[in-house]
Amino acid sequence: MWDDYNQEGNCYVHREHQFGFMNFCVKHKINLVKECPECKELYADIKGQYLSLLPICKNNHIVQVPESECYDSFLMEIIDDFKILIKHYGKLDADLFMDKLIIALGNRGYIHYKGAIDKIRVIEDLFTFFDVSNLEKIGVYKENLVKHFKITKLFTRENMVMVILRISYLVMKLIH
Repeated sequence: MWDDYNQEGNCYVHREHQFGFMNFCVKHKINLVKECPECKELYADIKGQYLSLLPICKNNHIVQVPESECYDSFLMEIIDDFKILIKHYGKLDADLFMDKLIIALGNRGYIHYKGAIDKIRVIEDLFTFFDVSNLEKIGVYKENLVKHFKITKLFTRENMVMVILRISYLVMKLIH
């Protein structure tokens, strides 16, 4: 908040801070602060109706910079991938990517000769590749994925975390 205020004259919302799983600032590598430590007043409300434009809370307590450094390489990679998607948003073709995913799954033996995708094996390998603890950090749980009746439901445009994971998985595991 202080950098924004010192450089721009007010505080503003950063895109990469808006993901529910992000708990640290990518630029400063410190924990994000959501509330005043003195009075517990939020710096911004959950509905987006209020945002402190100055580095003070509603009760005029000055925002304190967190002392502890925080860094998570997996979350940094996810955020970097989101930034790439946002930068190239108009140039991306989700249908073409899904076609390439299906071809790669077939080449790796995940598709039965009758056309059915071995969803359980794909999910098991996804959790092995990315590590269960990393996936759970971003809210991806194996039991939730298994409930989906089609693998294509796992990778919809609406589920951006899974889009990022499928890109990484496809590029790093399936294609190479």
